[in-house]
Amino acid sequence: MKASLNFKLLKQAIVMKATYQKIIFLLTAFLLLFSLSFAQEDFTGKIVKITKQDGSYIIGELIQDDGRELLIINADLGKIYIPKHEVKQIAPVTKSDNRNGRYVGDDRFATRYSITTNGLPIKKGEHYAMLNIFGPEVHFAVADNLSVGFLTTWVASPIVGSLKLSLNPNPDSKINMSVGVLAGGLPFFGRGYGALGYGALTIGDRKSNFTVSAGYAGVTDGQGSGGTAPLMSIAGLVKTNENFSIVLDSFIYLGNIGENNGGVWALILPGVRYNRNNQFAIQVGIGSLVTSTADVPPIPFPQGNLFFSLN
Repeated sequence: MKASLNFKLLKQAIVMKATYQKIIFLLTAFLLLFSLSFAQEDFTGKIVKITKQDGSYIIGELIQDDGRELLIINADLGKIYIPKHEVKQIAPVTKSDNRNGRYVGDDRFATRYSITTNGLPIKKGEHYAMLNIFGPEVHFAVADNLSVGFLTTWVASPIVGSLKLSLNPNPDSKINMSVGVLAGGLPFFGRGYGALGYGALTIGDRKSNFTVSAGYAGVTDGQGSGGTAPLMSIAGLVKTNENFSIVLDSFIYLGNIGENNGGVWALILPGVRYNRNNQFAIQVGIGSLVTSTADVPPIPFPQGNLFFSLN
């Protein structure tokens, strides 16, 4: 009797184990199919950007994906077959990325014009260096909206620290703001030091934007003399195609440093930027230094900037 009862219990345990295994198998299969249905989005018939394992990319209409290779039609090269193992990422090209049938994309260095910055939020890890006629700079994106940097001249004086915080309450909005401060001193040429606090309002994105910024600067020679001055800037950027952008920057001094008002001085800097794969960019142009003082004519001012990605 006891042996018969043990046999029934063993049989029931085996049946229950098999049932549980079937349930677990079915749930696993269902979850796998459910996740794959979302992970494998169908881009057939859409304009896509195909990024390869080596970092290069191709833009075109995806015609076919048979699991082994992709067939796309490129505006310049026509039909192109790409082996699937060479593909790192497939992403749709948005309407803003497509301008007159050409891919535009974002400008990684669009948070910077020539001298001034803007309200666009920097992305974490997008560290960059810049060289211009004044000297070198380096900036580190420590968070999605926060960057710190250092800049100086070719004679290593002054040395200035930079801090910028972007404020973007609505990520989907094209209205961006930032606040920041630059502060530094003259380590080799006296005891002078100064600081500039500023705010910027930007309308647009990394393809095209317009910025108005303003700040207030204070300087001292460390011996009791110095002054303050309000500053402002109007700037903008328009990306015309995948590699080229038109950039306008300005640096406007509104006078009233110390006891002497030297009038309004403005450095106007139009330029053209060539961007190579968002790893390197060169910007050149001929600007002008103008003033409200009647007896001072406009002074030509050449500009040149080199941007380097540090990652």
